[in-house]
Amino acid sequence: MCDYNLRLFPAEVFRALQITADEHIDNLGYDGYAMADRGLAWVLIRTEVWMDRYPKYLENFTVYTATSETRHGVYPRYFEIRDEKGEVIGKAMTLWIIFDLNKRAMLAGSEANISVGAAKSRKEVPPFPPSPKPLTEGEKRISKRTVRYTDMDMVGHMNNTHYIDWLTDAMPWQKFKDSEIEHIIIGYTEETRPDTELELELVLDGDRFSFRDVNGPSKHFVLCGEWRSL
Repeated sequence: MCDYNLRLFPAEVFRALQITADEHIDNLGYDGYAMADRGLAWVLIRTEVWMDRYPKYLENFTVYTATSETRHGVYPRYFEIRDEKGEVIGKAMTLWIIFDLNKRAMLAGSEANISVGAAKSRKEVPPFPPSPKPLTEGEKRISKRTVRYTDMDMVGHMNNTHYIDWLTDAMPWQKFKDSEIEHIIIGYTEETRPDTELELELVLDGDRFSFRDVNGPSKHFVLCGEWRSL
């Protein structure tokens, strides 16, 4: 779970968020099995993460989560990551939809008839994170990668966390010696099925970066973010 700097891999932050969301939704009675029995699944469409610092090897950390009111069939979820002293070292927001496994399409919230709790008032609900925009200027690196067995999840498409693995694999590994990723926002626009080969574009512009597939009119994801020097 940690890199050669003894810091948590960025993708492991995303996995911690996913595990916490799964545990919470299980307690509400809408776990993967219950959803699958109805031909449905939870699918992530956007994630935004801010890290003040990454947990280190053998350090304990806790992830807290809460949901807010459903809007237009989208289910927002918020997170705080706290260290052993209880200090917040990271925050995140995710947007989820309910996915019809037979139609391979989003299900309207009213059709699903699922409630996961809500904030007390709209004033307590932060705005949705904006859609990520790829950089148009900077050093561009093009690579190709194919979705394989270990990239997939129980829905049968590439899991959201593995896009972050692909991002960090595309980065110059030396960059992680004296920097860490401070902010990431990623939008998942189309599911990526097994054996799909994606042509990937990484753009580096100082402390900013973007990462996306450039396979043509059908785009699967767009990601952008910033580095912080250590």
